[in-house]
Amino acid sequence: MLYSMNTHILYLHGFLSSPASEKAMMLAGHMADRGLGHLFHAPLLPSEPLAAMLAIEAEIIDFEFEPFIMVGSSLGGYLAQIMAEKWNARAVLVNPAAYPYRHADEYVGIHTHHHTGEQVVVRREYFDILRQAEPARITPSRYWLLTCTGDEVLDYRDGVERFAGCRQTLLDGGDHSFPQFGDYLDQILAFAAEEG
Repeated sequence: MLYSMNTHILYLHGFLSSPASEKAMMLAGHMADRGLGHLFHAPLLPSEPLAAMLAIEAEIIDFEFEPFIMVGSSLGGYLAQIMAEKWNARAVLVNPAAYPYRHADEYVGIHTHHHTGEQVVVRREYFDILRQAEPARITPSRYWLLTCTGDEVLDYRDGVERFAGCRQTLLDGGDHSFPQFGDYLDQILAFAAEEG
């Protein structure tokens, strides 16, 4: 069942990251090795939240009602929950930003993109948009939280709290990049196969 699945996997990268991130490339390669490369999708998400959500929805519409799950990392995890509730989908959340609007003061301003080197301007209204888009409630059966206590960027306890009642894998140590990601690739595919 696992390698004959027809479920698309939509990878949503984090803030200042890209489809060329280590986790995205790792998952893409793992799927390609199993003949599933055509089911992997990783759009480049703009830093402006409305534009990012439109980019995600454009991918979802292209699936033409075929089953899909999302794998969202950091801010991509927050966007994944928005889309999961809107589109009745499931998501794996990797060290997700559970409440990104709580960190507005840290991020408003100019940043250098990790992959492209371009200057990215983050405006305060971005965080208002993210707060307004947050689902009033989540459906626990849709989510699998992968998080680690060593996350130096986000407090892992926020994710544990936000996704209480969901499937959760909490690992000691690690960091925000979730270096254990490679250990979970087959389980992510199994999670996806359940959908299709």
